[in-house]
Amino acid sequence: MGLQAEGCENQFTASVASDVLHHSPRARQNRLVLDEGVGMSGSDLCLDVPLYRLAHSRTGDKGDVSSISVIAWDTDCYLILLKELTEERVAAWFADRKPMRVSRYELPGLQAFNLVLEGVLDGGVNHALNLDTHGKGLSFHLLDMPVTVPKEMLDTLRDIRTTTSNEVN
Repeated sequence: MGLQAEGCENQFTASVASDVLHHSPRARQNRLVLDEGVGMSGSDLCLDVPLYRLAHSRTGDKGDVSSISVIAWDTDCYLILLKELTEERVAAWFADRKPMRVSRYELPGLQAFNLVLEGVLDGGVNHALNLDTHGKGLSFHLLDMPVTVPKEMLDTLRDIRTTTSNEVN
């Protein structure tokens, strides 16, 4: 497919990084909500979707450093993430954790990234007083970050399907 996000200007800024959770009032002011988990970017050609539509993730830790792997679902998703998943955007998304540094390592053979966030675990397992001392929840937080994709790509992206109580039986 080889989709490019041409004409798709990223509307994400550090000032709204911590507010761009899909249901926050500030996020609604900055993005037009079209459907659950889908927002409209500045161009009619592009949409903002949560990162989990393009990739899955795992988290590890060592001391006060969190290592988050992001693995694209396919080549088209990886190409979008090369542009969208920058060190600056990740640092802004985790601004409330006050990372000292964010480093991105590309693994093109795996269509994946390793993001290393230094200083985000409040001193590490033995020193932190927070509930998630290993930082395992950080990958889930990252997967909610908005990513701008070409509108034509929307139908090819995975989504989380919820079931109703009627469907369970």
